[in-house]
Amino acid sequence: MTSDNPVELDGPAGDTGAAPFSLSLTVVFVARGSFVNIRKTLECLLRQNAASLIEFIFSTDSPTLLREAEAFVVEKGSFARARFLLQEEKSIASARRLAAMEARTDVVGFVEDHAFPGWNWAEELLAAFESSENIVAAAPVMRNPNQESAISRAQFLLSHGVHDQRSESCRFLDSRLLPWHSTAYRRNRLLAEVREVGAFEVESFLLENIRKANPGARFVLCTRCSVHHVNMTRWVPALRHAFHGGRVFGAERCRWLGWNPWSRAARAASFPVVALLKIRRSASLMPDHASLSRWLATLATVLPLATLHAFGEAWGTCFGKGRSPEINKEFEVDRRPCMRRADWHYILADADQATKQSSRVLEVAERHNLCH
Repeated sequence: MTSDNPVELDGPAGDTGAAPFSLSLTVVFVARGSFVNIRKTLECLLRQNAASLIEFIFSTDSPTLLREAEAFVVEKGSFARARFLLQEEKSIASARRLAAMEARTDVVGFVEDHAFPGWNWAEELLAAFESSENIVAAAPVMRNPNQESAISRAQFLLSHGVHDQRSESCRFLDSRLLPWHSTAYRRNRLLAEVREVGAFEVESFLLENIRKANPGARFVLCTRCSVHHVNMTRWVPALRHAFHGGRVFGAERCRWLGWNPWSRAARAASFPVVALLKIRRSASLMPDHASLSRWLATLATVLPLATLHAFGEAWGTCFGKGRSPEINKEFEVDRRPCMRRADWHYILADADQATKQSSRVLEVAERHNLCH
């Protein structure tokens, strides 16, 4: 964090109706791009039942975006505390690590500009951590809001199909794998494992390290809250995302597991089998009520995405991650170029008013700066 100028806002959020908790939650939001990309996520956070228990940390490398986000939170704000960090760090993973180290609460969670938590997200996460000392990480179940596109359905199945859990009987469902979106951790256990720069590049390895360091640690899905994860709907970005995501995963797996050259070669050679296993798992997760044509279209889209991801894993296993983390950042901080224009309404708070809102919030930011 070469440049860190936090603006700190303290004060009660008012009566939000949140349940009384002894724990509180830091929500870290690392953002890039323009205000229209982040407004919907901010609105979802400000509407949380447990907003009065949230310490909000916003991190960006853009002074303009920092001012706009600050002005919006000041105008609409209901958080217990808000901090705005200007970081020159370009890596999203590194920026998350640095922001997490600034947290002052017992629990730290992360949000993104294309995944929108429901009104009880923070409340249910805190309830999970309150329910057992052994729960070290908790996450919501995942939902796919843009299911019209076969690309979106295939992407969701490959990345989050296993996290689309519905359970009437179990509020906190034990799970070895958690989604890499909107997950929360006990702060002390998280900080013990994120001293390394690449800790957040593949969160599944971070979870495994936490589990190894904490025998008896539990990871749970909170089945009564959900996050709407908006997926890509254009072919070229989806294919690039599959390859580069696989390459980062393969390279990080080798590093974390310490594979020798022979192990790397054997694992890389097995990529067709890995692709088939991904396709088989995705097919098993497809909804039973889907029509035959929809089922076939989804499966036909899963085939190239799963194959390219497996090939990316093999490439990363042999040759490292290269520039893939930087390329992947393009897909994670502004989803609009990865979607058809007709699908933009899924990620914008109000597609017709987005540009006007950005200008208006910037004017508020200018006035707010004059008041300091």
